[in-house]
Amino acid sequence: MNRTLLAALCALFTLSLAQPALGKGAPASYVRPGGTAVGVIFGEPTGITGKFWQGSRNAIDAGFAYSFDSFMMIYGDYLWHFPGAFGASTPFVASLSPYLGVGGEIMFGDRYHWDRKWVVQESSSAGIGMRIPLGIEWRPANPPLGVFVEMVPGLGIIPGMFGFFHGGLGVRYYF
Repeated sequence: MNRTLLAALCALFTLSLAQPALGKGAPASYVRPGGTAVGVIFGEPTGITGKFWQGSRNAIDAGFAYSFDSFMMIYGDYLWHFPGAFGASTPFVASLSPYLGVGGEIMFGDRYHWDRKWVVQESSSAGIGMRIPLGIEWRPANPPLGVFVEMVPGLGIIPGMFGFFHGGLGVRYYF
């Protein structure tokens, strides 16, 4: 997970260096909510993701992901975005939108994953959990992409109570 966070911070730093090329004096509407997007997320777990805006500040995020520790998951989140939370001092800053959400996930596994009790060793098992995604998305005016980094603490509910942490760096194409 530390490598994922480091890669995300490096990507945001690199993008901040490129911000003069985006042009000066861009309107605050640089963060353009709306639309539908599909993409990938790299981290723990890694998978495909989709985002479906429900208005100017709310979206549904869903995906299918695979962990390198032998589990798969399907998740869905309801997100609240806060465009302009960092001000509009530059077009890059204006195009950043932090978000938080609440959601659920269904996990399928075939061996122990850390100390999670939802996976029974040498047997297939499934679990259900709640998650709280916290992230930030960069949506430039062009191209129609959303680059994001998120951390997702959560709580497994079925078949037992346990904590977990997911996170990653991703990109989505908006159409």
